Amino acid sequence: MMGKSVEATELNNFINVLRNKIKNIHQTFIENNLTISAKSIIDEFKGVNKKQPKMTLQAFKEHNEQMDRLSGKSISKSTAKRYWTCYNHVEQFIDEEYRKDDFPMNSINHHFISKFEYFLKTKRACNHNSALKYVNNFKKS
Repeated sequence: MMGKSVEATELNNFINVLRNKIKNIHQTFIENNLTISAKSIIDEFKGVNKKQPKMTLQAFKEHNEQMDRLSGKSISKSTAKRYWTCYNHVEQFIDEEYRKDDFPMNSINHHFISKFEYFLKTKRACNHNSALKYVNNFKKS
């Protein structure tokens, strides 16, 4: 809005705030390699379909509980126990590495997996084959 009246200044400030929010949303989409469209930006701006990301330990625990129910039927009890051991390792890794209680699944990438493998070999003193087995168990969950 043109002019220097209080109304014009307030409206221009409001428009600038909206513009900055939209630019931030656009930048977030770029950083997260998300598909950018007018609808997706508007939905994000409005908070439409805004849901909490699935958390790693929460999903892993659900998986392990399913494995417990299958224990002795389609999988061995030692396999179910190994999944819980892996869960404990992942829980400790997230706590020590990220200082968090849980970690969003959509943030897990190659770097996370590599750091987890390194953690297993150094902090948990796992040999190479054991570390890879835990990494594979983690990926399956």
